[in-house]
Amino acid sequence: MSLGTLGAVIKFSIKLETEAVGFYEKAAERTEDVQMKNIIEAIIKQSKKNIKKLQRVRRENTTEMILEPIKDLTSDQYNQIKMTLEVWTKDKIFENAQKIEENIKCFFKDASGKVGFLVEVEYIFEQLATIHEENKNKLI
Repeated sequence: MSLGTLGAVIKFSIKLETEAVGFYEKAAERTEDVQMKNIIEAIIKQSKKNIKKLQRVRRENTTEMILEPIKDLTSDQYNQIKMTLEVWTKDKIFENAQKIEENIKCFFKDASGKVGFLVEVEYIFEQLATIHEENKNKLI
């Protein structure tokens, strides 16, 4: 699906963050490893903050969402990560979580390059890409 407006990009980014929270909540329920649970809970907390930040961006940039077209950004390549697992072992959770974080990081990096007409939004997307890179590193 083409993400041709800022509104579509933000809506999709909220969807990615929300799906990640859902995955992490299931993972936290299924693990008994305390260290892993702490990492996952920190990521959940951060992702919920990310969602609030994105919702604020959406509220504050209503006009720009309609006026400026965005080219060559689609959701297809970022929708390929499974948010559920058949087997919820520690290794599988970490493996899938790393893929999720890499996927979301790549989306925000790519999207930040497309929204340069709004410096604040570009900066926020770059920050979110960095946050997801840090999350991925926590999962190593």
